[in-house]
Amino acid sequence: MPARDSIRRLRVRAARDDTPALRLAVSGQLGAADLRLPGTPPSEVLLVRALRDPLPGRIASRPFAAGIDRAWERALRNRLQALRSAAVRPRGGRVDAGAEAVLFADEAEMIACLAQHRASARSATPWWDEAIAPEWRRDGVDRLLARRPEILPAVFSILARWGAEARVAAVLADASARTLIEALAQAVGSPLVVPAALRPGGAPGAAPGERSGRASPEGARREAAAFSAETAHTSPGESDTRRAVAPWRNAWRPGPQRGLSSLQELLVGFALALQRAPAQARSARFARQADAWLRAAGTGAGETRGAAPAGSPTENPAPDVTPMPVAPTGASFAPEASRVAAPPDAPPGRGTARRGRAQAPVARPDPPQAAEDVRAWGDEGMPTELGGLLYLINLMEHLDLPECFESDCALASAVGAFGTLEAIGRALLGALPAALEEDALWALLARLDQRARGEPPRAGGLSAQALRLPPAWLREDADAPRPLRWATRDGRLLVWSTAGYPLANVPLAAEGRRQALSELAGYAFNGQRGLLEPGSATQCPHADMAWLAAREWAPPLVQWLEFVAPFLRWRLARALGLARPQDLDALNELARLPARLYVTDTHIDIVASLEAARAPLRLSGLDRSPGWVRRLSRVVLVHFE
Repeated sequence: MPARDSIRRLRVRAARDDTPALRLAVSGQLGAADLRLPGTPPSEVLLVRALRDPLPGRIASRPFAAGIDRAWERALRNRLQALRSAAVRPRGGRVDAGAEAVLFADEAEMIACLAQHRASARSATPWWDEAIAPEWRRDGVDRLLARRPEILPAVFSILARWGAEARVAAVLADASARTLIEALAQAVGSPLVVPAALRPGGAPGAAPGERSGRASPEGARREAAAFSAETAHTSPGESDTRRAVAPWRNAWRPGPQRGLSSLQELLVGFALALQRAPAQARSARFARQADAWLRAAGTGAGETRGAAPAGSPTENPAPDVTPMPVAPTGASFAPEASRVAAPPDAPPGRGTARRGRAQAPVARPDPPQAAEDVRAWGDEGMPTELGGLLYLINLMEHLDLPECFESDCALASAVGAFGTLEAIGRALLGALPAALEEDALWALLARLDQRARGEPPRAGGLSAQALRLPPAWLREDADAPRPLRWATRDGRLLVWSTAGYPLANVPLAAEGRRQALSELAGYAFNGQRGLLEPGSATQCPHADMAWLAAREWAPPLVQWLEFVAPFLRWRLARALGLARPQDLDALNELARLPARLYVTDTHIDIVASLEAARAPLRLSGLDRSPGWVRRLSRVVLVHFE
């Protein structure tokens, strides 16, 4: 991306001779100028064609001054603000060549606009293309898209709104499309690979889940085993009719006039699926379906493909295709996903309850009220009193939520990242005053999760049959010697730590103490198995979430929150230096961060006053900028001004 507050070409007129010292002095003063425009989205990109000195002579009269002339700096900001107000925005990806200033919502919109222009093979290069960094001007469409593979989902989502996604993909060579697919999969943590038959020279390829560094060895083995089992039990005829359906078909379908090769179509479909349903698009199930679709497509590489005719096998939904929502027309940013009520990809493991395949929920239409709220915020941002609640994104990243509960509960695919964020936020904050219940932050989370305002997070397919804390959560507490307790109640085994959080709540399948020891085998408690003692079921830590159940939240989600909330409170209290988890009531005050939120296809920016920064949060690292969060498909940044 072009450097922030950068000047492409500077012309200086001075009374004295042009010398290196004069150039250095002027460059130093301009570099010290603060050109940030208050109240504007931090992620936007403003390109200005020409800007004259607002107060001529102020710099020339004091070329070697230690600081910038503040009056000149204010005048320059005022001029930039005026240019921004009159700036032209892309309309359908096109920009008026005569515009004096161009405003992009974020880097993804700028790249989408550049890609569409360069794919159209127009000879004239507009000035705003010349204004970006010099190395970008030499890029073809392939290199332009390869610069930031993690934002390709947002780029193609913007291109799709302009009806230009297929046109841009069509100019890519299959080798470039393959490179972009693999770079995108690497960036988002997907096991998707291009099959061996589509690789140059027929080089052996890996089955989904075997990509180096993409998952744990155990996870890779599970995915490879599931892939082999599915392949072994599917006949060639079934492969063409049941499995050879594009898994992105509900997120995007190329029109009949937009013929694309298989790899070009995979690139666009994969990118749009990631933008609109990231949890499903990163799954091994999606990778297997994409692999089957590519193999059924034949050679694919270099072969032009169009939409399937009506009534063909690929036109009818197949039972193994992961459903995804169709993006609402005109949405300013894509929502997370509709949830899938299917069992997790991995076969049931230790203690995982087997569940039948449930019917996938029908994708809901865009909620009119939520969409109206988001569009109304626009460039002014969204005012909130609960900006600190988004600090929980750092906690989710640290604990690998919601993916760490996928194998036992299907949390990632059923509830998703934005739904999990709202769920744990409400569980930790408890019931709120009416004014905070109407805070716009809840509308934002619902909109990102494709829900109507006030609607609880979806939980179709979520299971609370076997609940265990992930072993990785307890590494920081593994050396603390304290008794562990176990008890049975209503045919279930409860195991907990006297530190104040449960470890397991699972069906009772053996003698209590023996099963409790078996449950503890997966944790790194050094020698603490000897401290395991029987206790009373009433002593097991339990968070009361009856108030959420009264709001018609799904029972499995309420049960999951009742199980994990005690540990989350304990972990936050430890990070904030509180003596007891009960003292975490202070979180209500910490979460009350007056801020403005700016949301685009690629960014969530939290802008707050520097006076609102809190020392405990600063010391704990909770208020740091998470940066790129792949499970949210966005860059999350915290700005104190």
